[in-house]
Amino acid sequence: MPVLPKIPLPKGDRWMLPAEVGELLGISRATLNRWVREGDLKAYMPDKKSNVYKKSDVNKLLESKGLPTI
Repeated sequence: MPVLPKIPLPKGDRWMLPAEVGELLGISRATLNRWVREGDLKAYMPDKKSNVYKKSDVNKLLESKGLPTI
């Protein structure tokens, strides 16, 4: 299990791993990386090997695309 960042999250929020986001949304890692590169989604890097995402950020992205939230 990776060590998650020590960034305080709003109440009810949580960290999501790339595989979890991809599986829930039915997208590839390349799509997820493109969203980060284009500034649509913020990635947090607890170490230099992996990214994590805030669930609230994923939901904001989905809302902006007119999709149901998770």
